[in-house]
Amino acid sequence: MTQYYIKSGRKYVQAFPFKSLNEGIVVTSAVRYALGRMTYVPDSIMNFCRDNWAEFDPNTRQVIMRDVLEWLADRFKFVESDKHDMAYPDDWRLFVSWCLDQNFEESTIAVHEANRSKHTICAYENDDLECHELAWNILV
Repeated sequence: MTQYYIKSGRKYVQAFPFKSLNEGIVVTSAVRYALGRMTYVPDSIMNFCRDNWAEFDPNTRQVIMRDVLEWLADRFKFVESDKHDMAYPDDWRLFVSWCLDQNFEESTIAVHEANRSKHTICAYENDDLECHELAWNILV
């Protein structure tokens, strides 16, 4: 995990940057910015998220998973028509697969939320296992 320190008087003490809403907003904004970028930023953001995943609040984790799933769903909609050239889809698939593996309950919520907005991930809203299975189809 990445460790952060702030100066307190003459010494440095460990800081815990993800304990408030503002930090969650910054992290989700960084993920959204990184989606589709063809630079070093996506790799840096994915590594940062993996290193600090346990420090994020559940809502931040769910939003990150939902956003990446929606982006991947968009990629599969447009792949045949070549309207979009999405950067690093395989890396994002591996990242969101890792995220989904961390907590079944949180990942189920994220998959349901992505489905509500895109209607392409799950066929059945009430079946969590079916929902996960269909999400995995997008990821492989």
